[in-house]
Amino acid sequence: MNTGLLFTVSGDLANSIFFKDLYAPLKSVIVEKYNEFAQTDTFKDIFKEVSSDSFAESYTSMSELIGGFEQIPEGGVPKISERIEGYKKFVENFNYANSFHVTRNAIEDNKISGAINGLALMMRNYWLSRNNEGGAFLVNAVNGTSTYKGKAMDITSADGLNLFHTAHTSKVEGVATQSNKYAGIATEIADGVYFSSDALAKAETVMQNILDDNGEIAGITPDTIIIPNDATLKKQVFGVLGATQVPETNGNAFNFLVGRYNVVVSQHLNKLIGTDKPFILLDSNYNSVVDGLIYQNRESLRVRAYTDEKTENVVFAGADRHCYSAIDWREVAVFNVTGGSALE
Repeated sequence: MNTGLLFTVSGDLANSIFFKDLYAPLKSVIVEKYNEFAQTDTFKDIFKEVSSDSFAESYTSMSELIGGFEQIPEGGVPKISERIEGYKKFVENFNYANSFHVTRNAIEDNKISGAINGLALMMRNYWLSRNNEGGAFLVNAVNGTSTYKGKAMDITSADGLNLFHTAHTSKVEGVATQSNKYAGIATEIADGVYFSSDALAKAETVMQNILDDNGEIAGITPDTIIIPNDATLKKQVFGVLGATQVPETNGNAFNFLVGRYNVVVSQHLNKLIGTDKPFILLDSNYNSVVDGLIYQNRESLRVRAYTDEKTENVVFAGADRHCYSAIDWREVAVFNVTGGSALE
């Protein structure tokens, strides 16, 4: 699963009698460890990957086909539907990089364990950094924070409001404002219950009732639950989803929620844990066909080996260009958040 990973060496190293024989084994380590640690990507099924060929990309939310399918007489001419532009958003790519060095003496003496270990650690740290950044985007979007590691992080959707907001607007038909940020069930939370069959049923219902820009049902069907690595939440979520009967009762009514959801648990979301214990619902199918939560990939990871002119040490430098962002907001909603809309 080499997704564009590139390993290059400078001309002096390529022609070096010491380095020439090391290229193949070092490239093998890079590819193997890149693919191995790629399996740890918590958010690969949450953020849709889109390709970029510029420093930034422009996205425009589009209304659904106006009128949809309509009955026509035999041999009749179908109405030509239109798609009307909604909000626009520009998503800029950013540079990410890291490097380490191996001494010239080690290379000349064919002591390459430092290079091998360093490259393996670089691949691990690359995917760890990606997870940290993807998690930080969701955490910031919930908390309303617009910085990450001292840098600006855009947590807005195309309508200019924070991704999770109680009053998202529609540009096209003047649909009433809509929410994807909700409080929990107060009586349950007071008893330490942050996730229940009742909470999930109400949560999925408000998402299923979301309207598109024309005031029509958007067809949202959440299928993924995203939670931080919290023992209480994990126990309650899997308790609800794993029960064949309604879990909070002694009755034998069928639990209609069983088998319908994928669950993503990530320690990269642990900064959500506090007074609130939020959970997030995602419609991964909707997200896959619209530009909702996106990972914009301008340049896949590249690793370059070159000689430091001052020390003659061999430097291994890794870099890529990308951005985590959000365009549409309808595919995702957060619950159990202070200040959110009432969950009714």
